Amino acid sequence: MMSKKKEKENSQISTNNEKSDFQKPLTAIQNNFNISTNIDIDSLTKLANVDLSLAQRAMTIYEKQLEYAKDIDDKILTLEKTNQDKEIEELPFIRKYTFRGQFFAVLIAFGGLGISIYFASLEAFSLAGVAISVPLGTLAIQFLKKRQ
Repeated sequence: MMSKKKEKENSQISTNNEKSDFQKPLTAIQNNFNISTNIDIDSLTKLANVDLSLAQRAMTIYEKQLEYAKDIDDKILTLEKTNQDKEIEELPFIRKYTFRGQFFAVLIAFGGLGISIYFASLEAFSLAGVAISVPLGTLAIQFLKKRQ
């Protein structure tokens, strides 16, 4: 009986260790991105007391990482600015073609309605149904696409 309990406890401990081992690489990856902002001054001071050249090398690495991060941030900001400038330039065209598209959609819908009324007056109900089902089918497809 005692051996089964110990085995169960040992298996629970091993699963807990597996979880913490799994989480360690994730935190190491996460800290890799923030290494330039996580300078431990106390450890650097202790390292300088032991070996000054090694502390200076660590500090130059931190400085290079900070410069690299600044350079990447500057590139991202300039890229975002150029993208925003292009969007501002395209805005009048987007408005113009959106209005045209909506206008032609309404025109087609009313045209289908008018054609279906014409065919209904001629008592050709099957052609009237086809004429009205095309715009309504297109409209239904557009609403279904938006929901997905």
